[in-house]
Amino acid sequence: MSISRKRRGFTLIELSIVLLIGGIIIAAIWVAAGSAWTSYRVYRANQQIAMSVMNIRDYYTNIQAFPATGDMTSAMDALSLFPVEMRRNTGVAAGSTPIDHALNNTITSGTAPANGAFHVSAVACPGSAAIRCFQVSLMGLSQAACVRLLTSAPIADNELGVMKIGAEAMTGSTTTMTTPVTAATASGWCTVAGNTNEFDIVYKLHN
Repeated sequence: MSISRKRRGFTLIELSIVLLIGGIIIAAIWVAAGSAWTSYRVYRANQQIAMSVMNIRDYYTNIQAFPATGDMTSAMDALSLFPVEMRRNTGVAAGSTPIDHALNNTITSGTAPANGAFHVSAVACPGSAAIRCFQVSLMGLSQAACVRLLTSAPIADNELGVMKIGAEAMTGSTTTMTTPVTAATASGWCTVAGNTNEFDIVYKLHN
């Protein structure tokens, strides 16, 4: 004698629970992936700064010449002093396209500043007119990206050749920091709710 068993499907409540759990898992994965991607972009932006600074110092140390002030981004790109990936249009001649950084696509409009999100300018060196300095500026940053860059920045150290760091909403000034920037301090500096925050760091031309 055989005993028949009825096959029972999921109830609506059970299906809802399964979908809810699945949604939570997917959301957690999405958040983790987004955080990892942001961390990579901050890391890459710092790499781009380091590589550019090294190339600038090497080149201008060899030719023994450096302007007193002014934006030198295009001239430096024409000399191939920035990683090629930073050129907005890789199909044009060096020095003829805006230069961007790894975090420039945080801008909500989907476009970086028209003249580039990465700039290098010759500036007066604090404390001595005889020493040449240059400022690296990363523009078009969200508050979160600005804070991440500040908290990962090197401190002002004469041996490292880092003179000042700071953040501004396209205007303002850098400051001397002899200790690492805390998240609270960085949040106070990156004050713009939109994506027009700017991170600046001033280096000596020679260590």
